[in-house]
Amino acid sequence: MPQPPYILVIDQGGHSTRAFIFDSRLAVVAQAQARITTQHPRTRFVEHDPVELGQSLATVLASVCDQLAEDVRHIQFAGLACQRSSIVCWHKQSGEALSPVISWQDTRGVNYLDTLQSSQTRIQKKTGLRLSPHYGASKMRWCLEHLPEVQSAHQAEQLCMGPLATWLVVQLTGNPLAKADAVNAARTSLMNLTEGQWDEDLCALFNVPRSMLPGIAANNSRYGEIDLDGHKVPLCYVTGDQTAALFATGQPGPDVLYVNIGSGAFLQRLTEGAFKPVDGLLNSLVERVDQRQLFSLEATINGAANALDWLADQEHVDVLSRLDEWLQQDTEALFINAVGGLAAPWWRDDLESRFIGGTDTRSHAIAVIESIVFLLMVNMERMAGALPKPEKIIVSGGLSRLDGLCSRLAILAGMSVYRMQDTEATALGLARCLLPGGPRKTGFDEFLTRDDERLLARYRSWSSEMKRVTND
Repeated sequence: MPQPPYILVIDQGGHSTRAFIFDSRLAVVAQAQARITTQHPRTRFVEHDPVELGQSLATVLASVCDQLAEDVRHIQFAGLACQRSSIVCWHKQSGEALSPVISWQDTRGVNYLDTLQSSQTRIQKKTGLRLSPHYGASKMRWCLEHLPEVQSAHQAEQLCMGPLATWLVVQLTGNPLAKADAVNAARTSLMNLTEGQWDEDLCALFNVPRSMLPGIAANNSRYGEIDLDGHKVPLCYVTGDQTAALFATGQPGPDVLYVNIGSGAFLQRLTEGAFKPVDGLLNSLVERVDQRQLFSLEATINGAANALDWLADQEHVDVLSRLDEWLQQDTEALFINAVGGLAAPWWRDDLESRFIGGTDTRSHAIAVIESIVFLLMVNMERMAGALPKPEKIIVSGGLSRLDGLCSRLAILAGMSVYRMQDTEATALGLARCLLPGGPRKTGFDEFLTRDDERLLARYRSWSSEMKRVTND
């Protein structure tokens, strides 16, 4: 039987908004999902409609309330996780969105950031991040320069702007002056990672007035209350999707390499509170709870499931339905995967995605999956220069369901790969942050390493081609 008390977990992602009700044993007793659309109004522009996104929140909350009926009163806490680098502007009094939700995938600020290249070292030292259009600062600056409603609110001193997570808190609690959690604030390129506050120097550099940004709070702060059919539930944990996923198997440790593969792919190794500057990689805030901060060395890959979407659009075929079958075979094709921009460790926005060899969809699909594995390997090798070899690799996320991807990673890494059997890493991780003593056990599928000279040869060929096209 489900064991009260219950907790509410909201996972807002690029394709949908989901809500889960977990019981005290961290078993799911209710869940709901509402799809959202992604808009591409111009080249490099990736947006969501804030009205649709707000409606999706209302839809999933209403659904889980219906499923629980009178048991809604047993919900004691709520948590929220969403994509870290998306931003939105809103009205200081009404909370109404004044801009689209500009996705983390959006790179409209790339030309502007070219003018700040001389500040790259200063920015990375303060934020742990590369100078990249994926992060929030250049997006906020673009809104100030191009959106009349934003400009009018600015002139009337009624403008707020910041991480998507903060605007979601506004919608959930009705408080337009809600604070930003430290993890999502850190992904704007405006927060000083050491001090944990907005940096006046960075705000001036990006021309984003400090007065328009929300205050910054610890992840486990009291953000307000969510009204569920008259039952008030405190929203007491807010974070990013990738950081929440780290907690899916329990308290994360520095001896594990965590790989989460969804729309993008993310590799993280905890650094036990110390920064580990590594060329091409990021220093990221994982959690700020009370006075404790947890950091990771992180690599991001933009073209994961997004790259498969790109292939489906290019070749006008359904790719996903046959991937498991295709990945049991080899390919002679290689893929230069710059979908969404080439991120870690090269950080290039000027390369075009293309195939080398292969003429059919099957060979191209295999090459796309292998490019994701190859990018994971390049970044693992960068991490290996700064940190001891991990004891294990844990993978999660939608694309980790592909056995052929996990087995290829195990082969190239030369060690076993453990895939979480739980498919909802972000939701489960957030639930564990809310109920750290929950007894739920996590199961794994193990992929053993073995010899595969043909795969190794393709990796070497791909690596040589990447060195050539990036001048590395």
